[in-house]
Amino acid sequence: DVLVYRTSWMYGNGRGNFVSKILALKEGQEIKVVVDQISNPTEVYAFAKSILFEIENEIGLKGIYHLTGTGACTKFEFAQEILRVFERKNNPLIPVQSDHFVDSAKRPAYSSLDNAKIFTCAKELILPDWQESLMNLVGKGIHD
Repeated sequence: DVLVYRTSWMYGNGRGNFVSKILALKEGQEIKVVVDQISNPTEVYAFAKSILFEIENEIGLKGIYHLTGTGACTKFEFAQEILRVFERKNNPLIPVQSDHFVDSAKRPAYSSLDNAKIFTCAKELILPDWQESLMNLVGKGIHD
């Protein structure tokens, strides 16, 4: 028996994720961000805490479950919220379509995942809203 968690747009206070890339921008530097991709930003600590909850409570999940931050947004909206939460006012965001970037991986326009299945099995599990999780990173030494 196997347990698989599907997640999306993981971010945290490490390097190489979307949040750290946005925060690495120099003052006044603009960035082009896609407006036609929608998913669930998922903070790594909230994700890990949810897995630990399942283990500690011996829920015994088997199968495939979605485990993401609550709520969905576009990459552009995510970037806007990052700049707002971290009080970066001088980095203009330029909205673009996905085909503006040459990417070897084809990205789906809509990849939002529904956590309903895991909530029916682990009713006490709380997955915070992605904006709340993002705010929790403020002051935690996010790498840029």
